[in-house]
Amino acid sequence: YIETIIEAANATHGDIYVFAGTKNTASVLVPTPPETTQRPFELVTTTPTASNPSGLEVRFKGNTEARTVQTGDASAEQVSTTADKIFGAGGTALFDTLIALYNALAYNPDGTPRADGQIPSADQLEKVSSLVTQIADASTTVNATTAQLGIRTNRMASLQSQLQEDITRHREFLSRLTDTDVAQATMQLQRDQIAYEYSLKVASRLLNLSLFDFLR
Repeated sequence: YIETIIEAANATHGDIYVFAGTKNTASVLVPTPPETTQRPFELVTTTPTASNPSGLEVRFKGNTEARTVQTGDASAEQVSTTADKIFGAGGTALFDTLIALYNALAYNPDGTPRADGQIPSADQLEKVSSLVTQIADASTTVNATTAQLGIRTNRMASLQSQLQEDITRHREFLSRLTDTDVAQATMQLQRDQIAYEYSLKVASRLLNLSLFDFLR
């Protein structure tokens, strides 16, 4: 079950890990033993302890910095959901709770594995109940975050449409501006050509006049 959630947490869009913050490509997700993968979330086995008899631990190699896109000269829009917002503190709180629940069900208070059919003690059952409540709360958080993602997606679609309209209007304006300049330049060229041709005609007539013509 934990592996299934980890697989979902390692969701990608292209080569970008969705919930890894700004540290979201395999090239920057360097594993540290006992980690072995270049993925943001990884289930590893560490030395068992009294509080964690299974030794299971989920490591998060990404960060909790939100990715943003510039939408204006002085404005930016967040385009990602960070791991801490959806999975809890540090991006691993939900996984820690799941592992704690597994430990409470699979191990005795002294850390020994629970035998098949062995009933947990009253204290352990109370702990299990508390952990189940925490998981339910985490599920509510996931649902709320999913709703926020939907709102953000709609807003980004609206922004994209608005930007496309702005680009179209700017292109139309540029086209009109360019066309107007060309028309004005053409008209000016025609005026200059007419004036030049007229001056040539006048010069030609003057050259054809004799001194006698001037004296008349």
